[in-house]
Amino acid sequence: MITVLLLLIPLIVSVLLFGIRPVRASEIALGTSVLTSAAAFVLLFSFNNQAGDQFAVSFPWLPGLGIDLSLAIDGISLL
Repeated sequence: MITVLLLLIPLIVSVLLFGIRPVRASEIALGTSVLTSAAAFVLLFSFNNQAGDQFAVSFPWLPGLGIDLSLAIDGISLL
């Protein structure tokens, strides 16, 4: 689930920032960057080097076409 958060946190906050004054927006953007970095560090320190794909999630995206959204972290994507 943390892989989904790494994508959704910046996406949701960037959409919300459209209606905020620029000075306030930069503070919120900085906080979002810190939050996203903290989530990435949690992922880094809970990663097991001996396993393959980890933190895998899969959601049906276009079920009528049989297309799923799948996210996972491996050693290369961790870097």
